Amino acid sequence: MSGGRLIFLNRFFWPDQSATAQLLTDLATRLASEGEAEVLVVTSRLDYADSRRSYAAREEKEGVRIRRLWSTRFGRGRLPGRVLDYLTIYASFFLFLLREARPEDRVVLKTDPPLLTVPGMLARALRPFRMVAWCQDLFPEVAMAGMRLPGWGQAALRCLAKVRDGSLRRAEAVVVLGEDMQRYLERRGLPRERLHIIPNWSIQREEGGGPEPLELRRRWGIGEEPFVVGYSGNLGRAHDHRTVLAAAREFSEEAGRVVFLCVGGGHGYERLQREAAEEGLSGLFHFQAYVDRAELHASLRVPEVHWFSLRPALTPYLYPSKFAGILQAGRPVIFVGKASSAIAAMTEAEGIGSAVEEGDGSGFAASVRALLADPAGRREAGRRAYALWERDFRRRDRLQDWSALLKGGEGPCSA
Repeated sequence: MSGGRLIFLNRFFWPDQSATAQLLTDLATRLASEGEAEVLVVTSRLDYADSRRSYAAREEKEGVRIRRLWSTRFGRGRLPGRVLDYLTIYASFFLFLLREARPEDRVVLKTDPPLLTVPGMLARALRPFRMVAWCQDLFPEVAMAGMRLPGWGQAALRCLAKVRDGSLRRAEAVVVLGEDMQRYLERRGLPRERLHIIPNWSIQREEGGGPEPLELRRRWGIGEEPFVVGYSGNLGRAHDHRTVLAAAREFSEEAGRVVFLCVGGGHGYERLQREAAEEGLSGLFHFQAYVDRAELHASLRVPEVHWFSLRPALTPYLYPSKFAGILQAGRPVIFVGKASSAIAAMTEAEGIGSAVEEGDGSGFAASVRALLADPAGRREAGRRAYALWERDFRRRDRLQDWSALLKGGEGPCSA
């Protein structure tokens, strides 16, 4: 990496607590500690959770230089404001690349805001630099699958997807999170040799620390006795909440024996909370806000089993990063999503839990009852989950994958 900088562009960075910010913080500080290249993170001044909060324009963290650029700050509450936030940070990122990128620099573009590789491609045409795409998701496909649009809207997004494909073809490497995403981009014509699978790692501390799970149970008023079925993180439009609600109905007479714990936030989180109350199931659910990173290790070990979901139509375009944290916690999983997905296949093949189709509340409830009735089997599934994390999702190994890719070696970033 001699002679060039490593420049990362993403809308959020430390001390922001969003997942993309924390992942990028882990990677940037690791690369800076290696001392082989200057590491610069170019980001916004915004906070993911609080649009009123603003960060300093220039800072440094553990050897990483931070440049925070101007954008509007309407936040995520309303679509027009969110779009304007995107457009202004696109413009700021584009102008930064035109002014400061050098041919020997490697510029890693994440997907927040979406389609960041498109302004990256345009800037690169005017001021050459080495471009790497880090695909946390694939837009506009996420919008096409999740929104009802008129025919002209769908046609416009299909054209936008072709432009996005063109920008990815101009990247020296495209990093995706899983096999479903890799196969999809191959079908769209991206060369396989440029596609690299580097899964997201768990953002919880590997060394543990923080409170004990029992302490959190007491603090949250859950107690020691209930069997806890947990969800952790964002429950948004890409995730299903109705399946767990249907499963909870089958435990309506067992409040106090089984608790569905939800720690996090998001659109689906609010809907689940409201609909559970409307159906008289509030006694089965316990809702907590996001915990600090220092408490995440304990929080993820409070449940006896975790569930997570991905809407079937979104399978090739997203990868639930919360999966890695569940595995590290050593807990069985119940995956709600497409039966033919790579995650469902991995869950079954590795013996770490079960996969149910969206809408199969009875199947979800049956999985919970099976784990509840078999403590030894539950412990074995948890042991297998932790072993899978050690093999495929450990932070130090995935950071090493990134380091090797960006150093060049035999990969597509080679000079």
